[in-house]
Amino acid sequence: MKFLSFLNITNLWKYFVKAICYSGRYPEFLVVAIVGGVLAVIDSIYGVALSPDSIFYIKTATFMHYSHNFNTIVTVWPPLYPFVINLFLYITPYPAVAASMATGFFTFANLLLFAFILRQIIDKVQIRLLIILCLISITGYWYIFTLVLSESLFITLVLGHIYFVNNFIKSKKVLFFFPAAATAAMAVLSRYIGYSLFLAFGLLTFYSLAKEQNIKNKFLIFGTFIISLIPGIFWIIRNYRIEESFHGIRNPSNRTIIEIISQIINTCTRDLNEFYLLLFGLIIVFFIHRTLIYFKDNKRQTNSTQVIEFYIYALLSFYMILLSYAAASTNIDNIDSRTAILFYVGLFLVTAIGLQQLDNISISPVTKKIAIGTISIFLIFGLINNCKPIANYFSKLSRVDKKQKEYTFWGFEQTDNAKKISSYTTNLFKKNDKIILSTLYNKKKQRPYLAYAFLLRKFVWANDKISNIKYTNILSGNEQKSPNYLSQQCDLDVTFKFDGKPKQLIYRGLPPIRNLGQITNHLKKHMKDNNTKKIYLLDINGFAQNQRITEIAVQQKNKKQLNGLKIKLEKKLDGFSFYEFTTP
Repeated sequence: MKFLSFLNITNLWKYFVKAICYSGRYPEFLVVAIVGGVLAVIDSIYGVALSPDSIFYIKTATFMHYSHNFNTIVTVWPPLYPFVINLFLYITPYPAVAASMATGFFTFANLLLFAFILRQIIDKVQIRLLIILCLISITGYWYIFTLVLSESLFITLVLGHIYFVNNFIKSKKVLFFFPAAATAAMAVLSRYIGYSLFLAFGLLTFYSLAKEQNIKNKFLIFGTFIISLIPGIFWIIRNYRIEESFHGIRNPSNRTIIEIISQIINTCTRDLNEFYLLLFGLIIVFFIHRTLIYFKDNKRQTNSTQVIEFYIYALLSFYMILLSYAAASTNIDNIDSRTAILFYVGLFLVTAIGLQQLDNISISPVTKKIAIGTISIFLIFGLINNCKPIANYFSKLSRVDKKQKEYTFWGFEQTDNAKKISSYTTNLFKKNDKIILSTLYNKKKQRPYLAYAFLLRKFVWANDKISNIKYTNILSGNEQKSPNYLSQQCDLDVTFKFDGKPKQLIYRGLPPIRNLGQITNHLKKHMKDNNTKKIYLLDINGFAQNQRITEIAVQQKNKKQLNGLKIKLEKKLDGFSFYEFTTP
């Protein structure tokens, strides 16, 4: 009976909680290891998720790695994140896998830094564990770390910055000011919104200069701050010289202030349940109340915890102001989970500080217990309320649709289509020394930069006979006119060895196509440019406006010719069709 009782699911949950609580003085680090491990398993089994921005980052990283040329980095996206992916390409030849490894690395680093900051702030281990569990219960947080997005690097750098700033404030050692400045400088080169760090960091610098008595330390603090500005200044000067714009050419926004506020509210209410919203509101009110008391006190003294709390609030305020300005001025910067997640991370940190401040301020023990208990209840119920959304999120990832049509989404590497495409491309490599390939995409989606994403993935090249993979050329036909053209179209030249024999795959993208005549005209041009009589075409989800090449091939069954090119249906999959076009 005792054995059956042990197997009871409720008891198993209790034993699991006890195991975490008794795992040491810092069980939050065990949670970091478990969560990071889960993401690593998801990435390795199902494959990394790719968005349009993801494709751009991976493509830029691949261009950096193989061409060693940084001139064509577009002005819209800062260069640090693709540069980091480029470093992982020294470990693996598959660009999407390198991006996945970078994402996994930043997940570990982000959670680890968050746990270290909590350890600096909170004395009670139970509160530290509860807050880190609450953070990872937000599906918007997982969204950032389950796609190839620069926010993963940016949030990690911001947390690293806060960690070193906290050490600097507490220890008053200038040594910690240097990495704080370095992480701020790198954050600017990962996202434009990183300039909000320098606004807050500038305030901290002048506050430190006012408090510091040592002339040498004053010189070091001010000099370090000025040096940390240089990379960001050079980046915007470089961009202005290219396009006469500090942040790249973007579509202007017609959104009003009311629409932006509505967008912020909708994002917060979607990502956060009512318990978290009430908690954050309570913490902000508590902070305002303590601030008013602080400034009314003639004998006030500022402790290190108050300084870091003011600093995080200043950082979050500048961040939201810059974000709102970007949303009002450009049509690219929406306020969604991607951009708001740093706000949630910061609010959980100030919640931790607020709890510690409650524990330290001189109020009656009963009032203190009621306040701490209320905040803890909000955290616990918020965590419980988020169990279902997070379970649904992972349930979606685990149910891999074997007939999934979109290769850009999670899990495509495990679908039947992925295996069939891999088998087909392997046969192509076996039969041909040089393969010319183009891709059609669904016109309604207007995403030509997603069309070649499958060539960046592992499953195309994951064959024991394939080795020495190199992306020798990543170009657009018009890159010399505007570097930003690379974000819209891409050509790839891939060299590799198949069974020891040198091979080449030349991918040439097609512009938006309106009719079948335009398709064949472009295919003829690619054949002529590459001195070949054969070209392959991958049609994704059927040709636009119900004009499918498969239907044309059936209608022209007898002659099987289209605008002077012979057409042959090579392989038909669910949502994918491979064609071979040859000259008569």
